[in-house]
Amino acid sequence: MLGRLKRMHVPEPNDPKRDCSLPPGCKDLLDVILSQPEPLPISLPPITRSITLPEMVAVQYLSELLGHDIAALSGYAAPRSIPFDKAQRILRRYGIHAERTA
Repeated sequence: MLGRLKRMHVPEPNDPKRDCSLPPGCKDLLDVILSQPEPLPISLPPITRSITLPEMVAVQYLSELLGHDIAALSGYAAPRSIPFDKAQRILRRYGIHAERTA
């Protein structure tokens, strides 16, 4: 089995194939990151209804509220629960405002 494994070529520090060109005016990668424009905020739909939710919310309940399978879209298994904050963000994308139960 070891005979089939191949070692990756590790470039030398001064290898000419190893090039990192920075944009003009940038001295390091942090400058490159900071020069990137801010992403545009996602426009959310208007709030059409409000609901009250507990601290933990079943993904199945969210699916029933929205009328489609949130578990498949979000990667959560159907019987699982998620924290209120995450459920609130998901519902807000669909125009539903969620408040925490007292």
